[in-house]
Amino acid sequence: MCVTAETSITTFIVASVVNVIILNSTKNKDYIILAIIYQFVIFMQLFDFIAWIDQKCGLLNKIATKLSLMHTVLQPIFISLLCILLTDNKSLIKKGGIMIVLMIYIAIITHQLYYSKEPLPIDCMKPNNKCDHLQYKWWSNIGYYGFFYFITPIALSFLLLLKSFNFALINVVYLVISFGISLLFYGCGAPSMFCLFAVGGPILNYILMKNKI
Repeated sequence: MCVTAETSITTFIVASVVNVIILNSTKNKDYIILAIIYQFVIFMQLFDFIAWIDQKCGLLNKIATKLSLMHTVLQPIFISLLCILLTDNKSLIKKGGIMIVLMIYIAIITHQLYYSKEPLPIDCMKPNNKCDHLQYKWWSNIGYYGFFYFITPIALSFLLLLKSFNFALINVVYLVISFGISLLFYGCGAPSMFCLFAVGGPILNYILMKNKI
């Protein structure tokens, strides 16, 4: 959701390189899990890049828009399941709790997207008259509380399932701050948090790995 095609593809490349470095530099499960997560999230910038180069809302933009919608909605699910599968934490109670939170998330998001009101058509990503960045129309369908639904399963997965609580807490704080900055500076439309979060996350993960936090 960066403001140009160039920044979108640049953030995708930079984040991907850092994630690959991390994956080839450690056997610590926490760093590995976060590197995979940030790599999954950064694909949003690849979809944005495709949308930016087709601002006439042709086939490429329409495909990128549909993929972006699916990718956004699936992020909490992917992140939580990855934590459950790869973590060294053996607590079935904690894993079961995360699964319950995921079920609630899926139910709420499905209702908000398709049943709570007449949804906006999700067919093309482009800026509007007030905002320079691409508009994710599905956030209007989900509603303002959608960010709370989105963050909750991710934050709980980090805090309950990652081995290092300090490491988990730092990443949760970073996630919340990313949303806050995006809301502050991109308040004219859907917050552009993916650009900031996805490229800064791998760098943060690399710094934490180097400092063994």
